[in-house]
Amino acid sequence: MLASLVVGCVFAPLGLLMSLIGAALLLSGAGLAGPIMLAIGVIFIATGIPMAAIALARRNHLQRIVDKGCVIQAQVVDVRLQTSVMVNDQHPWQIICQWQDPNTFQAYEFVSQSRTDYPFTSLAQWNLAAATLPIYIDPANPSDYYLDDSALTSFRGMLR
Repeated sequence: MLASLVVGCVFAPLGLLMSLIGAALLLSGAGLAGPIMLAIGVIFIATGIPMAAIALARRNHLQRIVDKGCVIQAQVVDVRLQTSVMVNDQHPWQIICQWQDPNTFQAYEFVSQSRTDYPFTSLAQWNLAAATLPIYIDPANPSDYYLDDSALTSFRGMLR
């Protein structure tokens, strides 16, 4: 999410600069350089603005869930290798948690965001059968959630 925001915030101004240079070259009659620079600039702008906007909207949505939602403790049931995706030539990991609503007795499954580090290293500090992670949920819609795995990230530094 942060990478998308950074890329978007770099691409949009760079595209604007390239578009302005392309427009100036086009007006000065510098041949094909003007239209090419202008086209590349427009492509950068058209890529950068949506990337930044989507990343900001996602961040604001998660922040709203953390601020206004309720926190539950969900049981860690599995850590899966996500074989359909590659990040830096390796498959990311996802933590799977389950929770049963005590009022409706409905079971919910929560999946963490992709992680490039091996979560078992952190979970080895815990008894996996008793491990829980905090999940922030929207009480009106429990499928709208944020799985907080920051406790696992804080163990990384101690284990290296």
